[in-house]
Amino acid sequence: DISQEHQEGSEQISREAILARQIEYFSRQLMQTNVNASALKQYKGPIPPEYAAAEPDDGFSFLTPDRYIDLRLDDQLNYYNNKTVKLERQFKFLQWAILIVGGVGTFLAAIHLELWVALTTSLATGFTTYFGYQQVENTLIQYNQAATNLSNVKSWWIALTAEEQANPKNVDLLVDHTEKILESELTGWVHHMQDALA
Repeated sequence: DISQEHQEGSEQISREAILARQIEYFSRQLMQTNVNASALKQYKGPIPPEYAAAEPDDGFSFLTPDRYIDLRLDDQLNYYNNKTVKLERQFKFLQWAILIVGGVGTFLAAIHLELWVALTTSLATGFTTYFGYQQVENTLIQYNQAATNLSNVKSWWIALTAEEQANPKNVDLLVDHTEKILESELTGWVHHMQDALA
């Protein structure tokens, strides 16, 4: 593994080496999915790609800790918070739809309209299948965990004194913790998809 050899060769790793190591890691993860059986075309669009970075971020400029919090941590925290509100609404709607359709089916069976029971059973099964396919509950849990973890990192950073915030080790911890949270949320999806495919 190139990244491990590079890490062993020097105690202090450059940002470029860390980036190369992360790209290698994600490339390996990607090749363990069905993408492996597809032709990978060279990207020729704008850098950074649309939606790959927060609006004012050009993807290349050096970020101060405050700018990193604005463009990366807060951006992702807002994304998770907004998505969890929508997911909760969807989650509750699907739960109620399944319960109502099931209740209507029970009522129809009680008044001996068995022909219509098959329809309500099909609807309830359809809602349940859609519910499982969309992974609403799992996504909601993962997004809530990621949002909570990002909030904790931000709270830790805000609680530091100005002198502690200027310490490069704390800046590295800020970035490292934030990126690990985002990576673990993404990795969770990769493992979940691998399990589903298996």
